[in-house]
Parts: sequence; C-alpha cells; structure tokens
Amino acid sequence: IWFLYERSNQAIDKGQFDKVEDILSAKGAAPMIKSSVFKELGMYDDEYFMYQEETDFCFRVRLAGYRVVFAPKSIVWHAFSTPLKEKKEHYSQYVIRYYGCRNYISTLIKNLSFGSLCLILPTHIIMWLILSLIFCFKGRFKDSVWIIQGIFFNLTNLSTHHKKRSVVQKSIRKVRDGTIFKEVMIRKPLSFYLKKARCYIRGVPFE
Repeated sequence: IWFLYERSNQAIDKGQFDKVEDILSAKGAAPMIKSSVFKELGMYDDEYFMYQEETDFCFRVRLAGYRVVFAPKSIVWHAFSTPLKEKKEHYSQYVIRYYGCRNYISTLIKNLSFGSLCLILPTHIIMWLILSLIFCFKGRFKDSVWIIQGIFFNLTNLSTHHKKRSVVQKSIRKVRDGTIFKEVMIRKPLSFYLKKARCYIRGVPFE
C-alpha cells in the first residue's frame, strides 16, 4: 500500500522516458519549481535535514491542486554517490537509516487524509519494524537501532506533527488522496518490493 517507486535507477535510455507524465514527486536534485508556489506551500521542511523533503513538498503541491510532471527533454547533471560524497558524515549509514525511516513516516502523517493514514501508516511502521528485526538478526545492531529511533521520533513528536498536519489538511488540501493515487499510482507485484527490501538491507542500488 503506497510505497514510493522510482521510475528508474541506472537504466539505459531506450526511449521509454520520452513521454511527459504526471508523477507524485520530483527528485530533490532536479525539480524546477515556481518561486510563488514554493513560498505559498511552505517550502521544504527544515526539520527533515535530508531524505524525503522533496516528496513531502511535492505531496503538498499535489494536494493544493498543482501538477508535478516528468519533463523528458530536461537534462540534469548530478554527482550521485561519488567517492567524495561517501566520505562526508551526512552520507553515513546513520543518516540513511535514521532520517530515511523518520522522514518517510513523517511525510505520511503530515499529508495523508485521515482515512488513508489509518490504512497506510500501520503497514509502513510494520515494514520498518521488520527491516529493523532483519538487521538485528544479521548482527547489524546499529542499523536496527537507528530505524527504531526513526520510528520513536515520530511517536514522541505527535504534537508537532499535528500542527503541521493541520496546516496541510485545512489550508493546503484541495484534492482528495484517491484522485492523486489514480493519477500516479503504479501497481507492482510483491516480488518487486521484496527485491527492493533486499537491496536496501544489502546497501546496493535497486535496479
């Protein structure tokens, strides 16, 4: 139920990306956003630090009735996973596990309608707990603890989430979740998500 899905990762362009299409979110290194819309919808959430901040913002864009589209003629050069980046502290495994989990859950809490939240959030928390348990069984206790910390952050900051959620739901939302899901959702088999989970645990790119 509602997992983020990359259009591609390290794929060879054979013309499959030539179509302008509606998407849920642009990648943080490549969006073009009108400054008026960026300011109107609250910009990026400073509390995120990194990971999911663009998804959180683009979800608000969608809820406000604007479109988020993939522009195939755009060319973006981005130094992704270079040796220089890997040496930086903010690309550590701690940041990947903790902020990845924490911000994913925060994005759901802030932006989903109450009905969608009741259906989707428990599934995601269970999946994060399973990943934490797998890391524990593999002897990677730090990875396991960092995920638990990411979940715990959201439980201990519900009042802050409530304030942010109120702004989104009362002042920004003009479109129902179901409408957005129909436009951008792509159904994948269970095997797809199992493979994605294995790649996440192994720390290798998902292709």
